[in-house]
Amino acid sequence: MTKIVTTCPGVAKRVSGYLLLLFFAAFLIVIPPGCGKEDDPAPESEQDNPDENVNDENDDDTTQPEVSDSLTIILDEVSSTESSQLIFDSNKDAALLIIKSNNSWTASTGNDWLALAATSGNTGATGIIVGASLNTGIPRTGEITISSGDKSHKVNIEQSGAPVITFSVNDSVSFRMVKVDGGTFEMGSNDLLGQGPVHTVTLTDYYICETEVTNQLWQTITGFFPYTDLEYFSSRTGYDLPQKPVSAVSWYDITVSFLPEIKALTGLQFKLPTEAQWEYAAMGGTLSEGYDFAGSDELDDVAWHEANSDDQKHEVAQKDPNELGLYDMSGNVSEWCNDWYADYDWQEEATNPVGPGTGTYKVIRGGNFTTPLYSINCNVKARDYQIPDCYDGCWGNTGDPDEPVCFFCQTIGFRFVLDLE
Repeated sequence: MTKIVTTCPGVAKRVSGYLLLLFFAAFLIVIPPGCGKEDDPAPESEQDNPDENVNDENDDDTTQPEVSDSLTIILDEVSSTESSQLIFDSNKDAALLIIKSNNSWTASTGNDWLALAATSGNTGATGIIVGASLNTGIPRTGEITISSGDKSHKVNIEQSGAPVITFSVNDSVSFRMVKVDGGTFEMGSNDLLGQGPVHTVTLTDYYICETEVTNQLWQTITGFFPYTDLEYFSSRTGYDLPQKPVSAVSWYDITVSFLPEIKALTGLQFKLPTEAQWEYAAMGGTLSEGYDFAGSDELDDVAWHEANSDDQKHEVAQKDPNELGLYDMSGNVSEWCNDWYADYDWQEEATNPVGPGTGTYKVIRGGNFTTPLYSINCNVKARDYQIPDCYDGCWGNTGDPDEPVCFFCQTIGFRFVLDLE
């Protein structure tokens, strides 16, 4: 559904699709005297199903989108600073532009995903359809310029991103990201020891990986595996299979080696999720049913843990997804977040919180294939932490000069996000 926004009073009016077609056919343009008023926005619908295939082979490019809105532009009354806005959804969408002018006019756009039914017209009132093609990627913006003599009016276009985006690294390696509609939620838990206090957090829209980063994606991007010379893996087999999640990666491995390389390939600024983004996504975002675990109150349905994993990682997306279509957030490997770890009492309410500016440990979220059933770590509210380079005192940093240093990230992996700010 298209939305209409205008930055100058009196030039836009929202009308139902049925009436628009009647107006267009008869050229009966209703312009309210003085300053018009935008209608109340339609109620927001539930978030699109993330499992929807945005590259559906059955999608017919010749299918005409429904014309559901109109924008009226009175060229003889506009000033050079005036502009209007159309907001399209990610599907094929269209709106009716009604142009009123005492002189001939022209319309143009430099965006190949926008189409104009006419690019010029004569005096009087003329209706043209502007259409947006299917968007299978991130949100995008465009512009239409309508000119008549010394008068010019810009229509700024925004089209929302696809509910699920597939990014191809090469012919055989790709990853999928799911759009998370922003919202306000209660972060933390007063019922789980050490996981409170509950506080209100508001997040804006972002995308998050559908699964944990796999060995295949990691090796393709970085050119190496992280398991070399780690004794933990010397007696294990299958840990490096392509579709199993990568683990034994430090926070610095990810932020210095992986994320800059994938940015260079895509041109997009991916990052580790904030702790708030991770929890909100694990809970199911705006679709949350309030489960203890990511998609269920039954841990076995959605997670690999000590009692069902046979002490090994499993291929991603073999358990049920959560409400957003995200897999393994309660258990397979634990996951790094971007934040430094600190008690929640540093804030009570926040919008897009990023955690404290400094610290010793980074936040870890989610259970893993070694997490015991009695542990709370598989709960979507549970927090943990680890030193970002993974090496710490084997005895808990006792200060004993003979204390050896151990590697602590054997069961930690990650997924990443793309902010839409």
